[in-house]
Amino acid sequence: MSTSEVLKTEKADGILRLTINRPERRNALNDALIAQLTQAFVSASLDPEVRVLVLSAVGDKAFCAGADLNPSAGTFGFDYSEPTTTYAELLRTARKTAVPVIGRINGFCLAGGMGLLAICDMAVAGDTAEFGLPECPSSEHLAQIGA
Repeated sequence: MSTSEVLKTEKADGILRLTINRPERRNALNDALIAQLTQAFVSASLDPEVRVLVLSAVGDKAFCAGADLNPSAGTFGFDYSEPTTTYAELLRTARKTAVPVIGRINGFCLAGGMGLLAICDMAVAGDTAEFGLPECPSSEHLAQIGA
């Protein structure tokens, strides 16, 4: 198994396992993780030995809590000369991957984590999995504001 700071990869018997490794930040997405995930999906498509890709995360508290909101994470850097974001490119690249993607979801799967879930062809959720889009207002909240 090779280990980078934010993404663990392991390839054996035709299975490429990608494991998000930021448990101290609830496996939140930052620029480094987005870049490494994107490259891993590109590599999987080009590798004839890879038959399936399994996407999971370290720990049992969160699969992915969305974008890292810490200002030092640089997750929301935007270059007006580029028409897309790195996160959007990750999702596009993953959808073009030539192998099936299986999500292994444990703990919270929120916001941008739901985007990662959406790119999976199949997902298996543990008993502690919780899903949500906290940026979307609830029907109760909409009723309170008269919308």
